[in-house]
Amino acid sequence: MAIRHDSYNEVHRYDGAAIQGEHAEVLLPCAVQPRDVAILRDVWRYKFLTAPQVLELWWPGKTHRAGQRRLRVLFEAGFVDRFRPITRRGSFPWTYQLAAEGHRLLKLTGEIPDAA
Repeated sequence: MAIRHDSYNEVHRYDGAAIQGEHAEVLLPCAVQPRDVAILRDVWRYKFLTAPQVLELWWPGKTHRAGQRRLRVLFEAGFVDRFRPITRRGSFPWTYQLAAEGHRLLKLTGEIPDAA
């Protein structure tokens, strides 16, 4: 089985670019699915996950379109924030971190301890 180093190469091509960060200004409601809670728990556990990492964990062997749409929904609902370096050439994938609404949801569902 060949080991893929795509994310390693992406990280190491960083050329000192500025960071573009985003958080949802207006929260759009969404129906939370069990997979959403598990994704948020993973983001909380690892602190930061790139879009390709989330897609590999939760949509293995599938096209990325559905996973990218769901990540956008979670972002627009305020469950995650995202950032990426701005570069003169090419682009970087979004990196996700848990936002306040995501933290609140994980506490309400008992996925993380109250003291977290």
